[in-house]
Amino acid sequence: MSTTTSRMSFVAVVVLCGFVAAAVDEDASHGLVGARVVVVGAADSPGEVEVVGAALRARGLVVLGDDERRGLDGDDVDVDGDREQARAHLMAARAAWRQLDFDVATAEARLAVDEALRLARPDEHLDLLADALVFAAALRLNDDVDDAQGRRLLRLAARLEPQRVSLDPALHPPSRVQAWARARDDNAAADTAVVVVKPRAVGGDVDVEVLVDGIVAAPQGGLLQLARGPHLLTVRGANATSRSRIVDVDGDGTVIDDVVQRHDNISARAALVTRLRAGDASVLPDLLAAADTDLLVALDVGGGHLGLRRAGDVRPIPADPAEPAAFARAVVALFDGPTTTTTTDVAPPILREDGPPLWLAPTVLSIAGVVVVGTGAVLTWQLWSATEQKPVPRPVVVTCCVQ
Repeated sequence: MSTTTSRMSFVAVVVLCGFVAAAVDEDASHGLVGARVVVVGAADSPGEVEVVGAALRARGLVVLGDDERRGLDGDDVDVDGDREQARAHLMAARAAWRQLDFDVATAEARLAVDEALRLARPDEHLDLLADALVFAAALRLNDDVDDAQGRRLLRLAARLEPQRVSLDPALHPPSRVQAWARARDDNAAADTAVVVVKPRAVGGDVDVEVLVDGIVAAPQGGLLQLARGPHLLTVRGANATSRSRIVDVDGDGTVIDDVVQRHDNISARAALVTRLRAGDASVLPDLLAAADTDLLVALDVGGGHLGLRRAGDVRPIPADPAEPAAFARAVVALFDGPTTTTTTDVAPPILREDGPPLWLAPTVLSIAGVVVVGTGAVLTWQLWSATEQKPVPRPVVVTCCVQ
């Protein structure tokens, strides 16, 4: 297991434990339920940011997802994928397959798909993405010709390349040729569903463009009719980020609310975070505006933790992020209710007669929740990361069985 995987596993366990502790210990019925919040922290503590975010989510707040955090983690503004890098991963997957190293082949195929999805204009590289999808499907269908994930990948590839009527029988075994024909038949027989399309732009006005399977789509009244099954969705705008992902349309009501951000707003975020990490708390109002959230929680600023609610004041948070449930409770207690534009002193923590401040005293039930979940979380994360990560594969020109 790599260092990165180990760290991610650790974070997953801690996040899940924090989530359960908060969920068991707290009733998420307060004025901040549904409020959008962003958590930022020191460069060397991404795990702490995730833990606090999970605890706040357990309390009913809406925490920014990864696609909305660009510029808030010291990341590079230029985050678009690279076609040649995607091709390199695909070639590595094929080479591993020829060496019968199926684990490496599967991992490299996933990386190829992920990199292709990160391209600014994947609609101009549908051949590459389709190849990666077909190869990934081949890896799965070799073990089980009815594998649901493999069939899903083939259906998407068939949608991206409708002109490919059949797979070359000289490069694919009969079972794969039949699977491709079946994927095309499934696509043709699929009925339609109504999808809600409401992409958001952050950082200024952006003319947002929506593409489905590489073709520009024009929602009517915020609605699209799409065939059921997997689709490639791309949302982008001029001078803004591009986001592409695989969307499974199962029925009416699927919501597409992806976010695009102006590049200059991402640059501004990164500059503000750099100043914040240097101890400059004066940037918090500007950072809150750039993040476009209702609440900002900043960890490890000048030795303390600060919060700012829209139209309110910067306030110190009298709690320790190492106790995520207690920290989330303190944030809600501090920022629930009407905002104020005048400086307000933070009330001292209420002391129990026999112990520490209430915000430092998770209940026995919360602690039990953390202990019970800990072991299960490790196993769950390992299994999930091994089997449920977004697969990415494509056709491979191999000996007799895979292209």
